[in-house]
Amino acid sequence: MKTIRAFTALENQENHQAEYRILQDEEKYQVECLVRGKWSLEDTVQGEKNFKKYIKEWETTQEEWGI
Repeated sequence: MKTIRAFTALENQENHQAEYRILQDEEKYQVECLVRGKWSLEDTVQGEKNFKKYIKEWETTQEEWGI
C-alpha cells in the first residue's frame, strides 16, 4: 500500500486533534489514525468514487466543527 495523504484533523467536537494517513492499493483505500505511537485502522473504503464521497463527508464534518 502507498501513502497518498497524511494530515492532522479533529477527531471529535471537543477539539482533540489526531494524525491521520490514507493508504491506497488498487481500488482499496485505508484510513488510519495514529494512536499511542502506532497506526490503527480507522476505516476501509472500496473504489475511487466512494473514496471521494468519504473525503467530502469528512471535510464537511470538519467545517461543521469549526475548521
